[in-house]
Amino acid sequence: MRKLVFILISFVFFASCVSKKKYADLGYELELAINDLRAKQHELDKCNNEKGELNSQLKSESSKFQNFKTT
Repeated sequence: MRKLVFILISFVFFASCVSKKKYADLGYELELAINDLRAKQHELDKCNNEKGELNSQLKSESSKFQNFKTT
């Protein structure tokens, strides 16, 4: 009985192990995903800044138009 339990525990332990190559590949994929995320966050920041500038410009032009309409 002890041998059977030991064999089952050993099997579960070894079956759950990941090879070094797979582990390295997953680490590389994770690094690529993190770099891609950072790049996309940078692009999002640029877009948000541009949106803010365009909104400011729109408000300025709208107020100029309103002033022009009233005169």
